[in-house]
Amino acid sequence: MSETLSNQSSHRERRRKRVFTVLFLITLVGLGYGLWWFLKQPVQGTIQAAVGGESTPQKKMSEKRLYQGKYITFSYEGSYEERSHQVFERPPVLESVLLTASSLDGRKIAVTVANRGTDDLESDPSYQMRMSDRSTYEQSSFKTASFQGEMFTQSEAPFEKTAFFATRGLIVSVSLSSLFRVEGMAEEMEALLSDFHLSR
Repeated sequence: MSETLSNQSSHRERRRKRVFTVLFLITLVGLGYGLWWFLKQPVQGTIQAAVGGESTPQKKMSEKRLYQGKYITFSYEGSYEERSHQVFERPPVLESVLLTASSLDGRKIAVTVANRGTDDLESDPSYQMRMSDRSTYEQSSFKTASFQGEMFTQSEAPFEKTAFFATRGLIVSVSLSSLFRVEGMAEEMEALLSDFHLSR
């Protein structure tokens, strides 16, 4: 008798498994058909034509902005926003400005004007720090129409290009940095320096 009950329960168990398998397969086929039907439908949407051909984000990137401080004036790409600007009453640092880009690569422009009582770049601690770390920074000279100086380049993330020059008794550092992307940094630094002026 117990053998008969055991046979009946195992028969029920097998039947339950078969029913579950059939239901699962029917559901799978139904989902597959539903997905196929959905993908066969025509795409619907709205197309908007803009006059002028240039979208707003691209326009903002190509626009130039002008920074006019107490000691320095320069133009920069429209994708940057001014994060801080300080003018100090007493030397050595007279003015500093920090600009950050809205792009995901974390690009920044930092400019500092200092009066260290000499035109010797080695009197600047930031310059000294880069000079002493030759494994990180590659040094080269640069020249623009207005001034000449030294450029330090860090070619590994975080990428950096920092220019130092002395003019009219002031030492100026212009630093461009990016967390992830080095492309375009050399051209951007060149554009920054070519349009850089002392306000007084």
